Formats: sequence, C-alpha cells, structure tokens
Amino acid sequence: MIRVFMVVVVQALGDVRGTVRDGVTGLPVSAARVTVSQEVVSTEESGRFALTARIGDTLRVRRIGYRQASIVIGLQDSLVVHLQPLALQVAQVDVRAPAAASRHIALVEVRSIETEGVTSSRDLATRLPFVSARSSRSGVALSMRGSRPEQVLVLLDGVPLNDPATGAADMSDLPIAALGGVAVIPGASAATLGSGASGGVLALSSGAGSTLTASISSHSRAGLSAAHTVRVAGVVIRAGGEWSYARNDFRFHNTERTAAGIPRSDSFERRVNNDERRAALFGTAVTPAAQITVLASRAERGLVGPMNVRVFDDARGTIYRTLVRVAADRGGWNIAGGARLLRNDYDDGSAFVSRTSSVSLDADAERQRGSVSVRFGGGLDRVHGSALEDAIRPRAFAGANYEWKLDRWRAAAAVRLDGIADAGARLSPSISVERQGAVDLFARAGQGFRAPAFHDLNLVSPQRIDAPPRVRPERVVLDLESGVRMRHKAISLSAALFDRETRDAIVWFPGTFSWSPRNVGRERVYGTEARLTATRKPFDLDLWASARNTALHLDIDGVAVPTPYVPAADGGATGRVRSGRLSVVTSLSAIGRRPTVAIPDPSRAQELPAVTLLDMHVNWRTPMGAADAFASVGARNIHGTRWQQVAGYPTEGRVFTASLTLRPK
Repeated sequence: MIRVFMVVVVQALGDVRGTVRDGVTGLPVSAARVTVSQEVVSTEESGRFALTARIGDTLRVRRIGYRQASIVIGLQDSLVVHLQPLALQVAQVDVRAPAAASRHIALVEVRSIETEGVTSSRDLATRLPFVSARSSRSGVALSMRGSRPEQVLVLLDGVPLNDPATGAADMSDLPIAALGGVAVIPGASAATLGSGASGGVLALSSGAGSTLTASISSHSRAGLSAAHTVRVAGVVIRAGGEWSYARNDFRFHNTERTAAGIPRSDSFERRVNNDERRAALFGTAVTPAAQITVLASRAERGLVGPMNVRVFDDARGTIYRTLVRVAADRGGWNIAGGARLLRNDYDDGSAFVSRTSSVSLDADAERQRGSVSVRFGGGLDRVHGSALEDAIRPRAFAGANYEWKLDRWRAAAAVRLDGIADAGARLSPSISVERQGAVDLFARAGQGFRAPAFHDLNLVSPQRIDAPPRVRPERVVLDLESGVRMRHKAISLSAALFDRETRDAIVWFPGTFSWSPRNVGRERVYGTEARLTATRKPFDLDLWASARNTALHLDIDGVAVPTPYVPAADGGATGRVRSGRLSVVTSLSAIGRRPTVAIPDPSRAQELPAVTLLDMHVNWRTPMGAADAFASVGARNIHGTRWQQVAGYPTEGRVFTASLTLRPK
C-alpha cells in the first residue's frame, strides 16, 4: 500500500513548464502572471514559465491587455497558453491556433524580419500582406481592400495613431525598434473599434528584448536604433530610441506634363529638398496587472515638389508626436487611459508659415463575464491650426460582444454605439461564424462608419463657385467576407472573398483652384485575396495576392469613377533559403495599374503603369561574446526600375543597403 501511495503522489505532484503566447500574433508574452494554488510566477521574456502543480489543478494566466485564461493541468509535458488581446478586440480568436479567427488576418513578427534589410517602419509597410503602401514627401499612406488612407485605423498597443485633423495615419515616423508584432485586419471593425475602422485595422504591438542596429544605404541614408530590456522588482522595463537621416538626392528623368498631357520638361536632374531627419524615444513598463507605453518623435523633411517644381525648393515640414497610455487590471475590470499630441508645422521658405496641432484624450473600461464582454469609454479631440478654427469634439461609446461555441462551430456577435459631436449617434453591429475542421470555413458581416475629420469639416476651397453642403459621416452599410483556411503539415493557405458598400463616402475633389471634400452617393469595393505560406528546411515561402474592383458612384446621372491610386491587383512574395548561419532573402512585390484621377474611364496617360520590384538581401549570423551579430547586405529594386508611387513623385530606383544588428544571447 505504501508503494502504491508513493506512485500516486509522484504522478500528482511535479514541475509544470509552459509558454504564454499572444492569441493573435503568436508572439511570446512576457510579464504574465501564472498562478496555481498558492504559487505565483511571472513569464520570462521568451514567454516561458515553470512551477509546481498537481494533475487536476487549475492554472490561471493573467496579463494586462489580455483576457484571463484558465487551463486544467493534465499529463502534458509542456503547456502552451494563448491569451486573447483586449486592445485588438478581434472576435473569435481560437486559443488552440493563434492565427485562426472568423475573418482574414495576416500576422508579421517584426523581430524576425528586422535583420533582413527592413530597418524602418516605412520598409515594414511595404512588406505587409494585403496592405498597399504609397509614399510621397517621405510619408506613407496605407490602403486595405481598396480603401482610402483615412479608412484604415492604425493602433499601437491599442492607441489610435490617426491624425484627428486629417483622419489618416502616417506610420513612417514610428521607430521600428519599438515594434514587436503587426496584425493586418482587413475589413470593417467599427463594431469593436468605432469610427475610422471602416476599411481595415493595422494593429501594432510593442516589442520585447534588447537590440542595437546600425544601417546605411544609398543616397546618404543612415540610421541607428536601440532598445534595452531590464526586469526590476517584477516590472519589465524596455526603453530605446531611434535616429535616421537621408539626403535622397537621387537623379531622375523629369518628364513633367501639363494637365492636358503636353510635355513641360524633359531633362535629367537631381531631387532637391528631399532630405529627412527623424528622432524618437520610446519606453514601456509592464507588470501582470499594469502597463505604461510612452512614445515621443520628431520628423523633419523637405517638402519636395512634384518633378522638382521650383516653388517647393525651400518648403519644410516638421511633425512632432507624443503619446502616453496607462492600462491596469482592477477588480476584474481592464481600465485604460491615454493622451496623444500631434503637431504639424509647415514653412514654405518665404512668407507663409502654418501650424496644426491636436490633442486627444481617451479612457475606456472592459469587463468579461463568461461569453459576454462589455466595454465603454469616451474622450475628446481638440484641434487648432492656422487654417482651422479652434475646435473640440467630445465622443463616447458603449459596446458588447458575445461568443458562442458548440463542437466545431464558433460564432460571435458584437455591437457598438458611438456618439460623436458633429456626427451624431452611430450603431455598428457585426456577426461572424466559423466551422473548424480539416478546412476551416468562416464568414462575417458588419457595418461601420467614419466621422468627418476636422479638415473635412473646415477646409473648403475659397474659390469654389458653389458652396458645398456640410460633409456628413460616411456609412459602411454592409461589409461582407467569407473564406477558407487550411493547414497541411508545413503548408498553410487562406483565402477570402469580400464586398463593401459605403454610402456618403467622403472624397476630396478639385474646386475652381483648390480642393474640397464632398459626400459621394455610393462607393463599392469587391474582390478576393489569398495567402500561402510553406516551410520545408532550408526553404521558407510567403506568397500573397489580392484583386479588387473599386467604383465611386457619383450623384450625376449614375456616373462611376475609380478610386484614385487603388490598383486592380497587387501581391507579393518572400522566399528564404537558410544554410547554417547564412540566409538569403528575396522579396518580390507587384502593383497593377492605378488611376491618378477620379474620372470615368481614365486613359493610360491618367494611370500609373504596373510595376514589379525585386529585393534581395544576404544575411550572416555570428556569435560575438555575449551577443549574436546579424550582418545584412543587399539591394532593393535590383533592376533599378524608375517608377512613381504618386503621380509626379519619382522614386530613387536601385538602393544598396547594409546593416548590423546585435542581440543578447
């Protein structure tokens, strides 16, 4: 009997090891609180933990910004716990499969590609699946599923980065060392995130670990970024900074034409006033029950004109960004508050100087009870500028989410009511369903809206012959999505069909001498997208493609025009070959023809041609004492293709790059 009793005790009491990961990105979650009976531990930077427990005990994992997870300990050798993030509000995340959700989502780990020639947030934007990124004057405009930039909501740890004045977000000034993971979420998400999430969401999360990167490239570009992580009395503190400079004085063929297509110039020149200087500081402090995120950045750039138009030779722009967010778990409630400051200065180099500044305050609280979660909050935006009246816009919201599971079936329903000054009350519902199996099937339907930005409400061409009516909120009356997701061994495939119809879309059209916003009767976008990933040592492949049709239906005898700068098709592929410490990464991106003006049936002269770009980088990893060194050399746009992302703004062609990254072992 004594022998039997001892066997039972040995089987029932022992070490339990595991890893905690983000339920959307799959990245490790550090500083999570893991509890079994009276024992409490925190996860390491790698997300790992170890403690002593008995079979049948309940293991609970808690981390600020995530929903609590509970697992009954069995005979597993190792546990993997996936936490669903609250800040993303992505419905139906399957804790058994991190990337599974009742919608099409693409996930990118920044740390894994930062050593492959991706040394800035602008470089990162061009590598994201299902995202069209275009750049002019050093800024980056994002589009998903044919959306306009102001229809894409960009978040950092749940903090919106969109400018209240313009409605759009420029992520080019974000330090890449501050980022850990990216979730690309196409489609309307207003039922959980409110105004601005009508076309898609780009959810960025803070990074972890220590790193130091120095980079140089063609056209006098240089950059330095660093981050360091320490653990003090149970608090994980990460701080860092980034600096970069670029002259960007490349040669180009000036083929400027008049509006009628008549050549105005035909010469080879160097870009003038195209330089940029960026600096940023960031920091996070995380405990299992609280998190603080701080970011401050300054970006100065020369506002070069299209095709070197001389009037812009001395124009300068400077953007200052500051954000602070504090989140805490108190009595079962996840409470968060934050402040954002954004200032945009413009100086034309002669007599005209303008400044636009905005301050945004936010607070929200969320609580989950079983399958139901409720969330409410509010805030205000204050904008002041040389061309804007001092305006304050208060806002508030309340929402709920319900999840249902039965065998292989999963469903979720969400609804959110937003009240915004100058936009009224807006109700945004959504419903999703998924059947899991060898092939997962999913479908989603929802609605959304976008409140007019301050520029939409206040900036009108003073030379317009007719006074336009006040701009109304645009409404996504129906956003549909259905797709499949499958995985076989090391190959995974996902594909989706989508259809989005928007009423009263806010679009800027030319006035007599300038531009003004107006509501378009109907906007429709429909298409398909797919992604394939495959891994078979020593090869990795990531391939994605998207095709869509966009049309703005004007209230003029049924006239339909395309959405400017949205290609009918685009895609990309990244392949990796590894051999020991050496790896070769090749990236291909393809962009179809895209109209530059919103007119019916644009001619070839009113479209930018299709382009295919090829990048290649060779990477070498080697130990250096207590750190690993990652050296990378390569080239972007190997063929030296001369193309334009925005009409009149040429790109630099071939760019040679080199970088060195150090990371502790």
